[in-house]
Amino acid sequence: MPETLFSDCQSLFRQSTSVTVVLDSTELYTLYYLAGYVISRVQKHNVLCSDCILCLRSADYLTEIDAAVTKLLVLKEFKSGSLVASSQLVFDLFIVAETRFRQIEPCLLSVKCNVKQHVVDDILQRTKDLNFPE
Repeated sequence: MPETLFSDCQSLFRQSTSVTVVLDSTELYTLYYLAGYVISRVQKHNVLCSDCILCLRSADYLTEIDAAVTKLLVLKEFKSGSLVASSQLVFDLFIVAETRFRQIEPCLLSVKCNVKQHVVDDILQRTKDLNFPE
């Protein structure tokens, strides 16, 4: 994966872990497509200001985001603008969440607590330094 892909999230990966996660190109463009879908659901079911929407969405994903990552979105977009494209910052957040989930997946099978809350708490802790525009 290109080093710039995680530009906003590099510090989150510096903590040592015994599980190494490598996302291949298929997983990356699927994750990018999923990020756009989640953004579309957030926009539909929540009131967001225009600044928040600008932060979540990519204005021109064909030039802003690596083409290898947007491949699935391009293939599925039957009409320009019919699908939501994620900003790089949101996509980086999804990569952190997916990577961390895969790293802790083995221990999740043995925990006796609320697994969902455990995962959410861990991801929130690791992404607290992300700076979204206010």
